[in-house]
Amino acid sequence: MAGDLFTSKRGMIQQPMALFTGDMHEAVKSSTILEQLQPERLEVCHGDSVLYPADQLKTYVSKTERKLRLNS
Repeated sequence: MAGDLFTSKRGMIQQPMALFTGDMHEAVKSSTILEQLQPERLEVCHGDSVLYPADQLKTYVSKTERKLRLNS
């Protein structure tokens, strides 16, 4: 699950690549599906597998939204 919705680095979810993401705010909003699904493992196209990604979701969303506000 995930495709290009995330990238990962050292087992941590990261924001998707801007080059391939038409609306970064929508991508962050869509990432909250992890809360509902609670997958044990997340497979991404650009990076390694992430175990229990829902545990990282709050940090990921706040960090990414903050970064997007700074770049606006």
